[in-house]
Order: sequence, then structure tokens, then C-alpha cells
Amino acid sequence: MALNRRLHGAPGPWHSARDEQEAASEPRHLPYRPHYRHHLWFVDIRYLVKLDGRWVYSICILEGYARMILAGMASEHQDLPALLPLLFAALSTYGCPEGIVSDHGAVFRAEDYVAILKALEIEPKCIELRKPWQNLIEAQFKVQLRLADFKFEQAGTVEEIQRLHAAFIETFNTTRHGAHQGRADSRWTPVDVLGWMRGRAVDSERLRRLFGRVQFLRTVNPYGFVSIWTLAFLMR
Repeated sequence: MALNRRLHGAPGPWHSARDEQEAASEPRHLPYRPHYRHHLWFVDIRYLVKLDGRWVYSICILEGYARMILAGMASEHQDLPALLPLLFAALSTYGCPEGIVSDHGAVFRAEDYVAILKALEIEPKCIELRKPWQNLIEAQFKVQLRLADFKFEQAGTVEEIQRLHAAFIETFNTTRHGAHQGRADSRWTPVDVLGWMRGRAVDSERLRRLFGRVQFLRTVNPYGFVSIWTLAFLMR
């Protein structure tokens, strides 16, 4: 067929518009690459599923080097009172990273959120506008979409979604991750890569003063994953 095309001056093989788009696209730029444990954490909020006409959200904090989700929950809210107890749980369990990467959502630009990070000498970092792939947690949300969204959609209550959410993250943290398959130390899962390593220590009383009074049910499983079940946040 190649000879016939040359003989008759026919055009080459047909290419789809998708092929042309992929060929023309440039490699995606990742401005924030973690180089060691607790160098950078990544945080985001994902629309999870609608229940009785109202959205339930997935809120997660990811340790970038190990790709381990440190804390996460399914929440009926995507505001500061939902985010801060989760951040408190991650910091009190794992210590402080050097920086936390997020998008430009209002909750990540809130005065209280930014003030807490700066008081703990954690640098708040933002990805570029309309470039969500620059946040490493987006790749983990894609895994959540493929593996867990069907179960979320079958759930009938927020409590059931929360249980499914916690179960997904434990599975995610203890399953081989593509980012670690080249390691020579046989640490192929996020929980194995993170191991016992913690970030910069911070006094628990200082944390409580910075966050005000945080009340919630927190559980830490044998793998170190923090689950949040119920919460209430009241700033002093």
C-alpha cells in the first residue's frame, strides 16, 4: 500500500484528531517535585458524588515523595472547618513538611490557613492557574475515580461513603505504586517508602493554640493512615 500511495500520489495513512492533538502537545511541566520524605505535601478537594442532591467531597493530604495519603475524609463541606481538622491530624501525626502545594481555591487562600502554615514555617505553594496536573494529588484522585467511584455512587449515606473512602485510601497506601517500581530496596508501596520517617517535629500544645479548639474522632491504623470521622471546628 505504501508503494501504491507513492505511485499515485495518494495521501498517507489516516490520522485521528486525537493523534494530532497528542503529537502537538508539549510535555507537562511539574514545578513542584519532592526530593525526599516530607519535602512537599499536596492537598486538594475533589467532587466525589451527589447524595440527595448535595455533593459529598473527598479531601486528602498527600506526602509527595512516598505518594502516601497521610489523611483523608469524605465530607459534606469543602470549607475551612472541613480542611483545618484534617491538616491538624496530619501535622500532629507526621510532623511538618517544608511546603504544602495546592491550587488557588478560596479555602487555600484563607487567612487562617495561610497564617497557620507560616507560623509553622511551612511554605504555602500554589500551582499555576488551570493546570491541575501540577498538583501530584490529581494523579491519585484519578486512581480513586477508576477504583472507587462506583462504590461511592452505590452508597446510601454519608457514613457509608466515609467508610468506603477510608477503605480506599488504606488500599491505595498499601498497594504497589508505579512511582516506586524502580526502587532497589523492595519498598514498592507508599506506606513502605514513607516508613517511620516524620517531618519536623512540632509541640502538640503549640499546634492546639494555632488551630484553636479542634474536636473530632481521629483513628490511626497500623499503617499510619489517619481517618477523620466526625468533626467540629471552633476558632478562639
